[in-house]
Amino acid sequence: MDFINNLEKKMREKNLNKSQLARGMGVAPSTVNSWFNRSAENITLKTLRKLADFLECSIDSLVYGDDKDFEFERFFMQALASYMEKRK
Repeated sequence: MDFINNLEKKMREKNLNKSQLARGMGVAPSTVNSWFNRSAENITLKTLRKLADFLECSIDSLVYGDDKDFEFERFFMQALASYMEKRK
């Protein structure tokens, strides 16, 4: 599966349309439409993170279709952020 198919699957699971997704993420509807019309090759990591957080899934599940343990990924990312904050 590619990113768009994975995204559509997650949107169906959450019963969301493109407008609702854009509104929920705080991005312009044209941004979401561009993913579907022109591919999402240039989507940023920041946007992927925001998308995964909003859809309550992992980035891997969006990109690769893997349904990995989302809670573990969230825990890991929080621990990493905490570690990086302490290093400042």
